[in-house]
Amino acid sequence: MTRKIMRVVKHHEGHHHTRGEAHPKAVLSDHEIELMRQLHEEYAVGDSRHLGYRRLAKLFGVAKTTVRHFCNYERRNK
Repeated sequence: MTRKIMRVVKHHEGHHHTRGEAHPKAVLSDHEIELMRQLHEEYAVGDSRHLGYRRLAKLFGVAKTTVRHFCNYERRNK
Protein backbone atom coordinates (compact mmCIF):
# COMPACT_ATOMS: atom_id res chain seq x y z
CA MET A 1 0.00 0.00 0.00
CA THR A 2 1.36 3.41 -0.94
CA ARG A 3 0.65 6.55 0.98
CA LYS A 4 0.06 9.85 -0.71
CA ILE A 5 1.96 12.79 0.64
CA MET A 6 0.21 16.13 0.45
CA ARG A 7 2.31 19.23 -0.09
CA VAL A 8 1.29 22.78 0.54
CA VAL A 9 2.18 25.20 -2.22
CA LYS A 10 2.25 28.84 -1.26
CA HIS A 11 1.51 31.61 -3.72
CA HIS A 12 4.17 34.30 -3.44
CA GLU A 13 3.22 37.93 -3.84
CA GLY A 14 4.56 39.47 -7.02
CA HIS A 15 4.95 36.07 -8.68
CA HIS A 16 3.40 36.29 -12.14
CA HIS A 17 2.57 33.41 -14.44
CA THR A 18 3.87 33.90 -17.95
CA ARG A 19 1.51 33.17 -20.83
CA GLY A 20 1.71 32.98 -24.60
CA GLU A 21 5.03 33.10 -26.38
CA ALA A 22 6.74 34.42 -23.23
CA HIS A 23 6.16 31.07 -21.50
CA PRO A 24 9.41 29.05 -21.29
CA LYS A 25 7.80 25.95 -22.87
CA ALA A 26 6.17 27.83 -25.77
CA VAL A 27 7.13 26.28 -29.11
CA LEU A 28 5.32 28.69 -31.43
CA SER A 29 5.33 32.47 -31.50
CA ASP A 30 2.12 34.48 -31.59
CA HIS A 31 2.89 35.33 -35.23
CA GLU A 32 3.17 31.63 -36.16
CA ILE A 33 -0.16 30.86 -34.49
CA GLU A 34 -1.86 33.69 -36.37
CA LEU A 35 -0.33 32.43 -39.63
CA MET A 36 -1.56 28.91 -38.83
CA ARG A 37 -5.09 30.20 -38.29
CA GLN A 38 -5.02 32.18 -41.55
CA LEU A 39 -3.78 29.17 -43.53
CA HIS A 40 -6.48 26.98 -42.03
CA GLU A 41 -9.27 29.47 -42.77
CA GLU A 42 -8.02 30.52 -46.24
CA TYR A 43 -9.86 27.79 -48.16
CA ALA A 44 -13.06 25.93 -47.34
CA VAL A 45 -12.98 22.34 -46.09
CA GLY A 46 -13.21 20.07 -49.12
CA ASP A 47 -11.14 22.37 -51.35
CA SER A 48 -7.92 20.66 -52.47
CA ARG A 49 -5.94 23.71 -51.31
CA HIS A 50 -7.36 23.60 -47.76
CA LEU A 51 -4.77 22.98 -45.07
CA GLY A 52 -6.19 20.70 -42.40
CA TYR A 53 -4.93 20.05 -38.90
CA ARG A 54 -2.65 17.19 -39.95
CA ARG A 55 -0.89 19.15 -42.69
CA LEU A 56 -0.49 22.20 -40.48
CA ALA A 57 0.90 20.05 -37.68
CA LYS A 58 3.58 18.74 -40.02
CA LEU A 59 4.41 22.23 -41.29
CA PHE A 60 4.77 23.73 -37.81
CA GLY A 61 6.21 20.67 -36.05
CA VAL A 62 3.51 20.31 -33.40
CA ALA A 63 0.79 17.79 -32.57
CA LYS A 64 -2.48 17.72 -34.53
CA THR A 65 -4.47 18.37 -31.34
CA THR A 66 -2.35 21.45 -30.66
CA VAL A 67 -3.23 22.82 -34.10
CA ARG A 68 -6.90 22.09 -33.49
CA HIS A 69 -6.84 23.99 -30.19
CA PHE A 70 -5.18 27.01 -31.79
CA CYS A 71 -7.44 27.06 -34.87
CA ASN A 72 -10.56 26.81 -32.71
CA TYR A 73 -9.25 29.61 -30.45
CA GLU A 74 -9.23 27.30 -27.42
CA ARG A 75 -5.65 28.33 -26.65
CA ARG A 76 -3.95 31.71 -26.92
CA ASN A 77 -7.16 33.56 -27.49
CA LYS A 78 -6.79 37.17 -28.47
